[in-house]
Amino acid sequence: MFDDDTLFSFSGKPSFSALVGYYLSSVGKFNALGHSKELYDEARKELIAKNSLDEIAIDRNGRIVVATEDGIDAKTL
Repeated sequence: MFDDDTLFSFSGKPSFSALVGYYLSSVGKFNALGHSKELYDEARKELIAKNSLDEIAIDRNGRIVVATEDGIDAKTL
């Protein structure tokens, strides 16, 4: 998080402007995470209500979405 950043001024005292910047950036990211979690929960409830959690996922290009060792990927037949 703090790699290659200057948190301390040349006098050795904390750079409060840098800390404030990190704080505000973190608050924004936490807010975005909270919103994403709400969207995820709503989508999951809808999928459960429609009994469609185990259906095949197809992206807008017609590729099938699959789980791989590296995560999720889209494959063609």
